[in-house]
Amino acid sequence: MRLCKRFTVNYRIKGNPQTGTVKARDVGEAIAKVEGYMKHLGASRNDMKSLKVVSSFGV
Repeated sequence: MRLCKRFTVNYRIKGNPQTGTVKARDVGEAIAKVEGYMKHLGASRNDMKSLKVVSSFGV
């Protein structure tokens, strides 16, 4: 059984600020998931730099 946390993440796509939650085991996995999602939507390099994990919730 995997113990997952929910991470709140702030990021930008094409200059528009977004907030979302990600279920992941740790911060690194959460960032990787959001980066993959951002690439899929066509985010720029400056958008990638804006990615921040704000908080975590769970065990």
